[in-house]
Amino acid sequence: MKVTELACDYLVVGAGAASIAFIDTLLTKQPLTKIILVDKNPCPGGHWVHAYGFVRLHQPSLLYGVASRQLEGNWLKLILGKLTLPWHHRASKDEILKYYDSFIQDKISAGQVQYFPNCQYNFPGEEPTTTHP
Repeated sequence: MKVTELACDYLVVGAGAASIAFIDTLLTKQPLTKIILVDKNPCPGGHWVHAYGFVRLHQPSLLYGVASRQLEGNWLKLILGKLTLPWHHRASKDEILKYYDSFIQDKISAGQVQYFPNCQYNFPGEEPTTTHP
């Protein structure tokens, strides 16, 4: 097996809502920070990756997500296109997954994040696992 050594300022294990919010805050405050993000899922979004397709947020979308971008999208398009007030919008599973994926892809393009989906990080002293939970 080939071993590759990677360097970063922060290693983040898991690409769920809390981890992505941490990355957003960190990169807002320290934009030159280099982050490696490791996640066992095929795409960012944490539990949303495995949620049923009909699931929506129970709170307004404008209260969810990361501080640097809106989940509910453009307010004018929402009001005129969907006839929905921004504080009534409840994002669907697909909207949330696209939102998180877009955020991570933007950070990869900016050279701030290296992302490793379908991977698992074994902490020192842990036995390596070969199966997905």
